[in-house]
Amino acid sequence: MTRNNLVDSICAYLSRKDDSSKRQMQSSIWRWLSLKTNAYSYITKSRNVIYLMLDRPLIDSDADRIYRAIKNKKDDNKLPILLILQSNGGQIEPAYFIGKILRDGTDMEVSVPRSAKSAATLICCAASKIHMGGLSQLGPIDPQINGVPALGLKNAIQHIAELAGKYPSAIELFIGYMSNRVEPLDLGYYERVVESSMQYAMRLLTSAHKGVQPKLIEQIARILTYEYKDHGFVIDRQEAANIFPPDVVATDTAEYLVADIIYKEIQFIRFVARDCGYSFSFVGNDVDAFDFRPLPKRGR
Repeated sequence: MTRNNLVDSICAYLSRKDDSSKRQMQSSIWRWLSLKTNAYSYITKSRNVIYLMLDRPLIDSDADRIYRAIKNKKDDNKLPILLILQSNGGQIEPAYFIGKILRDGTDMEVSVPRSAKSAATLICCAASKIHMGGLSQLGPIDPQINGVPALGLKNAIQHIAELAGKYPSAIELFIGYMSNRVEPLDLGYYERVVESSMQYAMRLLTSAHKGVQPKLIEQIARILTYEYKDHGFVIDRQEAANIFPPDVVATDTAEYLVADIIYKEIQFIRFVARDCGYSFSFVGNDVDAFDFRPLPKRGR
């Protein structure tokens, strides 16, 4: 099995999309990943390894795939789960469901080779251990609505109120601007979305860390939801270790190293797929885990 064999099988599938080329592609990718991670087979054999490596936002169907991946591993139901997680975020609700599904009846750890941001950070709240390296990063949970941070509306109104206090003569201008831009119900809705995200985080943290005091659980959830002002803020392994309970964040472990190898190979497959006009995500742990989707056409 060579890299050229892998490229040929992927390109053949993306050009033909028939059952025969699909089976060949699936077999080639599995064999290639197994070859690259052979030195860490003791990890993959002692864990139910599940992949959530997204080249797009996290969506409802990803929770369905994770659920199916767990149920399909009937013989391995008692094995602890290792989730290899790479995602820049997406919908909060499926992220919460994924966290609950992964923790149902067994221990679950997460390995983050690069980014697990926003909704993916929420999933990390369900893990008893988070494996990170020098390039790993989490991020504020900070839910988005139509691409706008839910906390952004409240912060914008607070800023305008401060400006109105400094410039009383412009109060009518500010009021007119806000009445044209913001519905009163929007502010309450956006705030409730953020509060819901904090509740989700608290529930997942509580399920993962039984002996941790509720006050600390609430503090962790509040930090991840409210304390950071930028959606893209980098929470590296040192900062993550200061946020989560002691010994939850582990660095440069074998679990991280095998995830790092897989990440690099998935990135190579994405490069090949994008050259053919497709994105590539890896969700689950069976032959249907490989998710190729046409890339949006660029406008002129």
